[in-house]
Amino acid sequence: MKKSSTPPAPRHGLMLFLLALFGVSIAFLALNRPTTTHTATNPSHVTPKTPSKSMEQVLALADPKGSLPLDDLLRKRQRATKKNPEKLDLWILLGRTWVMKARTSGDAGFYLNAQACATIAQELEPNNPMALTLQGLSLVNQHEFSKARDLAQGVLQKHPQEMLALAILSDAQLELGRYKEALAAAQKMMDIKPSLPAYSRLSYLSWLVGRVKEAKDTMRKAIDAGRSSRDREPGTWAIIQAALYFWHEGDYNGALAGTTMALRYFPDYAPALVAHGRVLVALKRFEEARKAFQNAMQRSPQAQTAWLLGDTYTALQKPKEAKKSYQRAEKIGQQADHRTLALMLANQKRRLPEAIEWIKEEYTKRPDLYTADVYAWVLHRAGQHQRARKLIEQAMHLNTPDALFWYHAGLIYLACGETEKGRSFLLRAQKRHPHLDPTLTQETLAALAKLSPPASQPTRK
Repeated sequence: MKKSSTPPAPRHGLMLFLLALFGVSIAFLALNRPTTTHTATNPSHVTPKTPSKSMEQVLALADPKGSLPLDDLLRKRQRATKKNPEKLDLWILLGRTWVMKARTSGDAGFYLNAQACATIAQELEPNNPMALTLQGLSLVNQHEFSKARDLAQGVLQKHPQEMLALAILSDAQLELGRYKEALAAAQKMMDIKPSLPAYSRLSYLSWLVGRVKEAKDTMRKAIDAGRSSRDREPGTWAIIQAALYFWHEGDYNGALAGTTMALRYFPDYAPALVAHGRVLVALKRFEEARKAFQNAMQRSPQAQTAWLLGDTYTALQKPKEAKKSYQRAEKIGQQADHRTLALMLANQKRRLPEAIEWIKEEYTKRPDLYTADVYAWVLHRAGQHQRARKLIEQAMHLNTPDALFWYHAGLIYLACGETEKGRSFLLRAQKRHPHLDPTLTQETLAALAKLSPPASQPTRK
């Protein structure tokens, strides 16, 4: 079936994005990252007696096995810590450097090394807020959102202006579906000190409730706020999020300007490569997209990236390579990302009973908009359309301008017999974001072709 062509991208979108990127550099930001398998070290089980003999120290002082400046910095701080293992600040500094390693590499498993530093620091001083927030970062990135929330709230009871605790609290509440609480924590960060971490969170929360212009303006402030930092990753992450705002609007050229800029600031950064690939797919530049996804997989193997690579191989009419990518996505997803795995399996109408169990379990731990959407889609594919209807309406209750919700909603409403409502959502999704997902594009065109004209529109004779 012939796919609809990409509409011309608005020139004002491209100009706004380039203005948003003026004067960019990077500042520290703790944001959620995808979970992945990590094999940096495989310590033997040792009963901890003192920090110098513990399993935690084996992890904290493990060789980062890299040759980048950040790896050299890690080794330098490890040497300093070995010389003075009784100094709390050195363990915290080392742990924060492991956090930087996790973020820049895209391998969230390095948070285990940071967690080890946090454990040792807490042995030295149990209630130290810096040690506790270092642990909180690990909990968030291990998707232990309830524990991360409780830890952050405990820190804030004694240290109400602890910025990193507020960041952890905002992120955890967001994943738990508590958006007012997430906003309150982010706003308190802004009240204490306007900064990249505060601006970026407020921007994303604005976007979630449909205030797109406000989200763009605030993300521009986030990017500008990072000018004085040497850490490139957080600001690059902010650029990517700004680019994705344009991508969600169907302004693919504007989004491409953003992802290209992100890769100039931080070459081979996996999240930037994935976003770049998605934009290239929307522009039907499939070979370039393949290279971007492959590059991202080499640096940070993620279930979503493998799935996107599989879809790109399908578009390039390479079924063998596509099958291998889908198989890899399944393997990674089963280990570390049940939500993405469930969504992929639902799209492909495979292993639906297992997908239901995975997303049901995920929903108990992470009842946010996107988990509700995936749960709805899986149930719809399994023929449970009325249950799916309730969940998709929950996913859309904030008026989030994500066409994925609209595609899913349209097809679910049609399955429930609500023809006009289903048609409306599908047309809205197709107009806004015609190349979001190849499966949804094809199914939408097929569904609309089967529908009779709207009741208000007379049939031509």
